[in-house]
Amino acid sequence: MKRFFSSAGLFLIACWVLGHDAVGQSVWPPNLHPDTLHAPFLHGVASGDPLADRVIIWTKATPPSGQVGSIPVQWEVATDNSFSQIVRSGQGQAGPATDHCFKVDVDGLSPGTRYWYRFRDSLGRVSTTGRTKTAAGNSSQQIRLAVASCSSIYSGFFNAYERIGQRHDLDLVVHLGDYIYDFVDPDEEIRVPSPYPAGPITLQDWRDRHAYYLLDPDLRLARSRHPWTAIWDNHDLDNATNPEPKQAFFEYLPIRRPDSNNIHQIYRKLSYGNLLDVFLLDVTTQRNIDTLTGGNYSILGDSQWTWLSNELLNSTAQWKVIGNERMVGNFSLNGLPGFIPFGDGPVADSSAWDGFTEDRDRILNFLASNSIHNTIFLSGDIHMSFACDLAPSSNAYDPQTGAGSVAVEFLPTSISRGNFDEAGFGGFLADLAQTAMAAANPHHVFEELEQHGYGVLDITAAQATGEYWYSEILNPSSNETFGNAFQCLSGQDHWDRNPVANPTVYVDESQGLFTLKVWPNPVSGDGLNWQIRVDADLEIDLELISVASGQQVWKEKKPVFSQQDFLGQIQTKNLASGLYLLRINGQNGPKIMVENNR
Repeated sequence: MKRFFSSAGLFLIACWVLGHDAVGQSVWPPNLHPDTLHAPFLHGVASGDPLADRVIIWTKATPPSGQVGSIPVQWEVATDNSFSQIVRSGQGQAGPATDHCFKVDVDGLSPGTRYWYRFRDSLGRVSTTGRTKTAAGNSSQQIRLAVASCSSIYSGFFNAYERIGQRHDLDLVVHLGDYIYDFVDPDEEIRVPSPYPAGPITLQDWRDRHAYYLLDPDLRLARSRHPWTAIWDNHDLDNATNPEPKQAFFEYLPIRRPDSNNIHQIYRKLSYGNLLDVFLLDVTTQRNIDTLTGGNYSILGDSQWTWLSNELLNSTAQWKVIGNERMVGNFSLNGLPGFIPFGDGPVADSSAWDGFTEDRDRILNFLASNSIHNTIFLSGDIHMSFACDLAPSSNAYDPQTGAGSVAVEFLPTSISRGNFDEAGFGGFLADLAQTAMAAANPHHVFEELEQHGYGVLDITAAQATGEYWYSEILNPSSNETFGNAFQCLSGQDHWDRNPVANPTVYVDESQGLFTLKVWPNPVSGDGLNWQIRVDADLEIDLELISVASGQQVWKEKKPVFSQQDFLGQIQTKNLASGLYLLRINGQNGPKIMVENNR
């Protein structure tokens, strides 16, 4: 039997897994473990902020406990996943100044092209392979964006991230804030480590929180399979002016700093040729600084408004997507029963655009007066699903047809953070609230108050389609439910009233026949749980291999059936401490490294 690591290599992996502060939790919740199979790249790989000729690639090279200094890192970008056609390569250092995070802005690439990338340390150890795609040029006929926000690792499982990672039909993942959470919601303690997490205070605390998030294999998968772009929100920061959480955000996210001399600026633009421009705003740290002519505070601030208005005027793209952290459309609570404790006075959230109505009218009137059509706002934060028409307060708006609207808003739900259901107001009470909200907000074309997941925005020359996809958060699951979809036809500037039929999902063919999950990892208690899903009816051989000896220590032969989840448990109380490999159907099948600390 082949040995996978030398004795020295096993010792180093044990030090990495057990000794480093960022991953050395006493007890990890289910489905959290570092990628020890690709040490020292324990936190995976990622890419982001694609342009037509370049994209950022990211990894973190974690040193063993007690080791200081930088780690030499080599990188390669290829047009094939076997790396026989390497087009760009280089080397650098992953050092303590960036918490050993390593980012490269790889240029000289072709537009609208899929690439694979990987990293290697000085000992020849290789990271997992990442896949990315540059922004399309003027020849693109379709762009598909996944839209995500509010991903509390403590509130539930990241099944939605796994679904995003398995899709093969995405050009970009847009994360609209609250990528990490600075606290554990006491009403949503689904996956909480021991000791109980304290709120981040120092720069290293914020770095450790980002590193802890990347113990989740579903998040690692989503980051490795598609390019990302992201903005921060309040839970990614502790206040608007502290640079330390912002530094950690830029270190751990595969995004480009728009101003290398200003760590406080994150608003920027990504261009997809003549089909689409993506504008990313910051209404979290820029609000309540500058005032408008009416004396009210701006949510955008003077500098950001100047930048955005000029960019919109000069954009030649057919569609303009504006991503921001907060709901743009008004969300009145008029008529909501008083025994449902939701909202911020008469509106859902006065820190959203409802608290800045003068600024909201300013941008909507700007679109109307300059004949800027096909504008779609992407929003997060509210943890529920909405499709809204957006009309200035001076416009007569017809909720039956959408006439009077000058733009639309697409707001998918949270990845995992709670909403009406987790607050104890699901079912009948959620239906009651939704009825009241629909009456008070006639521009809400669609509302859903209880589900979690992500959205997909599909853009062609003829229309933009917003799709809502929902996943379980209380348990690991490979199931996904299509919620609804709406279209905005080019030049229409409002959502069409006819829902779209269930769209086709193109699952990443490189994921292969199997999906394999294990938890808890490292093992706690006397058992290791496993979950398998396959794409065909077949009999599988599941086995556990000791990495130290190369010997099989457990096996099971099992018939499984297509598109069903099969779960089981391996008793581990008699297994020696060490690393094990759980795999399906031999050396070339799917495999997961498991650590037993008993």
